[in-house]
Amino acid sequence: MSTEPEQPDRPVYTASAVAARLGVAVETLRTWDRRYGLGPGMRGPGGRRRYGEDDLARLLVMRRLVASGMPTSEAARRAVGGGGGVPPVGVPTRSRPRSGGGRVVAVPRGSTLQHGLARAATALDVDEVERLLEQVIAEVGVARVWDGLLRPVLVAVGERWARTGEGVEVEHLLSQSAMDVFRRVADDAARRQPPPEAGRPVLLASVDGDAHVLPLYLLAALLAEDGLRVRLLGASTPLPAMHEAVRRLRPGAIFLWAQLAGPMNHEFASAVSEFRGCAHLVVGGPGWTETALPDGTRQVMGVDEAVAALLPV
Repeated sequence: MSTEPEQPDRPVYTASAVAARLGVAVETLRTWDRRYGLGPGMRGPGGRRRYGEDDLARLLVMRRLVASGMPTSEAARRAVGGGGGVPPVGVPTRSRPRSGGGRVVAVPRGSTLQHGLARAATALDVDEVERLLEQVIAEVGVARVWDGLLRPVLVAVGERWARTGEGVEVEHLLSQSAMDVFRRVADDAARRQPPPEAGRPVLLASVDGDAHVLPLYLLAALLAEDGLRVRLLGASTPLPAMHEAVRRLRPGAIFLWAQLAGPMNHEFASAVSEFRGCAHLVVGGPGWTETALPDGTRQVMGVDEAVAALLPV
């Protein structure tokens, strides 16, 4: 990216200042610069590269899109191109379908498996939905079934709902079926692991009052596939229940998911931070975007980053 000369009437920011504003690591900014060209476009004192207001605006778009579940490469493409719209809460992100309506869920440029999953979900055929998901997981694993099959169909269902006002029951059935399948994958992986001797589990939960937890089940399956002991508390975890789980399990790490934004997220995370002991505290989801986090808390910007943060435990 070419850089503009310093202009005194336009503010410039250091990488550390931008990282603090976005709530990401400086290394994440460097990666986005190196891979996607989302780097500083101005020159500050001494000729050093600095971020300008336009750069910061693009990075804010990038952060919101990644937090909403969009793959990093697609989020970068939209941020650079200016297409930064964020989807409705709970609906993963993808390009808006150009056709389709009525009772048909259109998956533009979709594969045979995607169309098959969409048909089964539209018919409310739980058995077929779960059979397809389990078949593909057995062949290519959890991560690829999410990116290559489930996410595109969920997006299509969400777009149909936004366009016609129909299909909420389809989204609920598809999400619940996926959670059931991911839970079984995690349980099967746990049964194949040798009995733990000293390793402490990873505790996954959502903040109290938040019921959008499909990403938690996906994360549990991915971590279990990688050999971690996982304890999943699920949706809308009351703080006293969280406290008791931490006391009894003594987890090595705690991951809190928040889909919805609000002041209660800060209160919940602060309380957990006080009784977490030596557990690492990691948070993820779009609900943390404008939330001040307790000291020592790590915020991640997607499922891949969450796995990378929790695996060392």
